[in-house]
Amino acid sequence: MRALAKQVVLVKNPPESLARGQYAIAIAPNIPRALALIEEGARLKFIHPKEGSHFSESGISLVRNAPHPNAAKLFLQWFYTREGQSVFARTMPAISVRKDVPQDALPEGLRYVEGAPFLRKDLEDLRRPERTAELRTLAKQIFEEGK
Repeated sequence: MRALAKQVVLVKNPPESLARGQYAIAIAPNIPRALALIEEGARLKFIHPKEGSHFSESGISLVRNAPHPNAAKLFLQWFYTREGQSVFARTMPAISVRKDVPQDALPEGLRYVEGAPFLRKDLEDLRRPERTAELRTLAKQIFEEGK
């Protein structure tokens, strides 16, 4: 990451910078914005490095003492069905946790490929808040402060 940071310029709107030809590559761009630019005719393409792609997780939670807890539980039950995950994958756009959910809404370079490597395999490490804070601090040091 330190070697990469020496070659990186941080920009506010990576997809727009790519579309204007200001930069040739973006790491972790705003995917919905990049997709919108592609639909508008921008010549952008998503690729996965042969070394692997990123893996991220997102969560969904129930709020304690919410006014309609049973409705929230029903929503969660639906959300992880094939139908719910299909809606999620299509509108985010994102890869679903379910293998039976179509990825046709995603550009080919964003689709999960069975057996393709991920750069982070130690998800348990990311579930520990102190490790997440440590990684954020390290990323800030490397990419913002140049250390």
